[in-house]
Amino acid sequence: MKENRPPYFAGYFYPEKPGVLQAQIQKMLETAKNDFLFPNLHTIIAPHAGYAYSGLTAAYGYNAINGKKYSTVIIL
Repeated sequence: MKENRPPYFAGYFYPEKPGVLQAQIQKMLETAKNDFLFPNLHTIIAPHAGYAYSGLTAAYGYNAINGKKYSTVIIL
């Protein structure tokens, strides 16, 4: 089995310690509660930058599709 590579950007783009990272992500997802519904949402565009800069924006997108089922997911 191939081993996972080390997290090269830990401590730069996101917290180095897994527990701190998990808490930060959980807080962003809780803060980014959507008060609006998009029942037919098929696409989100989430930013890719340091979590301190773009994490909350990404969390809004991920919350908008939370619980939905998709047969295909494309990540660019």
